[in-house]
Formats: sequence, C-alpha cells, structure tokens
Amino acid sequence: MGDGHLDPAILGAIAAGLRPPAGYGPVERRHLGGCPSCAAELAALRRIAAGPAYPAPPERVWSGIVGELARPLPALPEPAGPGAGPGRSRAPLLAGPYLTGAVCLAAGVVLGAGALAAARRFLRPQASPRSPAPGRSPGDRARRPRG
Repeated sequence: MGDGHLDPAILGAIAAGLRPPAGYGPVERRHLGGCPSCAAELAALRRIAAGPAYPAPPERVWSGIVGELARPLPALPEPAGPGAGPGRSRAPLLAGPYLTGAVCLAAGVVLGAGALAAARRFLRPQASPRSPAPGRSPGDRARRPRG
C-alpha cells in the first residue's frame, strides 16, 4: 500500500482465488472494503480470471486433431545398400557431421587467435611522449659534447 492502494499482486492473487501473499492483513481488508478504486480493480481482475483465456476452437479443429491422431503411422522404409540392417555400424553416418564440426571448431580457434593477435598489435595504446626535463621545452634536444 505504498501509494495508498493495494498492491496489484495482492489483488491478482485474490481475484485468482489464491492465498494472498504476505502483507495482506486486516488493514488491507478494511481498505479493500472502503476503496472504490481497489474494489473496481479487483472486480475487473475477477472478470478476467473467470473468463476463458482464449476462445475455444471450433469443433472441426478438435475433430481434425482426433482424426490425425487416429491415422496409422506410415511404415519406415527398409535400409538399403551394403552394411544395411541390424547390427551395422553407425560410425560412417556420424563421422561426417562430427568431422565437419571439428573442422569448423579448429577454423574458429585459428581465426580467433589471428584476430586477437591483430587486435593486440594494432590497438596497442600509444606511448605518450616523454615529458621534457624541467626548464626545457619539448623542442629542445640535449646536446652531447663531441669529442
């Protein structure tokens, strides 16, 4: 009741016939009995909770579903070719997808490592120019005696 009215979660629980959450007590019951705004919101939520969530589909939809479920499943074709039948190894069938996946993974690792190396090389922070010694300007160069 932060704004003087009941929390919508409490009103929703009451409308749905659920046990109200903690925080719903005698004070809130009195408020609901005397507040036209909360009472109207509760009535609207009860109408929503009592009505169907979605309109029932037409009878032809249900009969179509029942008809499809009653149909027998088509027979699966017999395996053909060498090594077909019970007890054959599945390794040749699975090698293709696994091999392709392994090659793609390896290529991804190589490309990722290359991108990381390029990013480190080209996105390296620029070194700031060294500050000149006190009393010198950045354009002055220290002169070494030749000798």
